[in-house]
Amino acid sequence: MRETTTTSSVLLEVVNPDTGNKFVAEGTSKEVTKYYSIKRITTRVNSMDLLNVLAKVCKSSKDLSLMNILLDEANSEGRIIIINISTKATELGVARSKLNSILSTATKEHFLFKINKGVYMINPYIFIGRKVRSNEIRESLQIEWAKLTDNLKYLRE
Repeated sequence: MRETTTTSSVLLEVVNPDTGNKFVAEGTSKEVTKYYSIKRITTRVNSMDLLNVLAKVCKSSKDLSLMNILLDEANSEGRIIIINISTKATELGVARSKLNSILSTATKEHFLFKINKGVYMINPYIFIGRKVRSNEIRESLQIEWAKLTDNLKYLRE
């Protein structure tokens, strides 16, 4: 992974034509861009991004434990499948709203992609489940993620 940070600064000196007073206006913007190479990402976890996502998604140790269970139950296609959200929440010992909240926040943070009702794909650039065995499957998951999210920057070298 390569991460580039671009910082742009603007400093303007504005003169009021009526009074002749000078005002200074300034601003700064920062843009972080990440590029992933499919050929080079074959580890199971991208620690930097995983910790950043978990910090945004999980607000308590119980949330972290819940996310750990969901990731552990992912299938070999990098998907979390929840047939009935109420049953799953009861099974996990949390409120249905808590499970929905975790899943929707993880989706907003681009850690999960909701493919269908109850079917979520895990971002293979951040986390590869233990059931995914070969590099070919990992690469195909990365290509599928890039196509699903219309984010072809992942496919750049």
